[in-house]
Amino acid sequence: KTYIIGDTDFNNTIGIKDATLIRKHLAKIVEFDEVALAVSDVDDSGSCTIKDATLIQKYIALVDAPSNVGKTITLYN
Repeated sequence: KTYIIGDTDFNNTIGIKDATLIRKHLAKIVEFDEVALAVSDVDDSGSCTIKDATLIQKYIALVDAPSNVGKTITLYN
């Protein structure tokens, strides 16, 4: 299945809710499954971090920052 990188709520758009979900995951309020962890790693560092949430916010604000936000990833789960 193909997913949008950064779309942590899986609604086919990138929005502030996606960055908020990452922050909630990092605070251990929300648990991410394997797919959510994969799409949330927008800087391709191998893990979901606060930097990923920040890069999503920059993408929303149209700030030029290198990341994979908005690109697609195909996962075979």
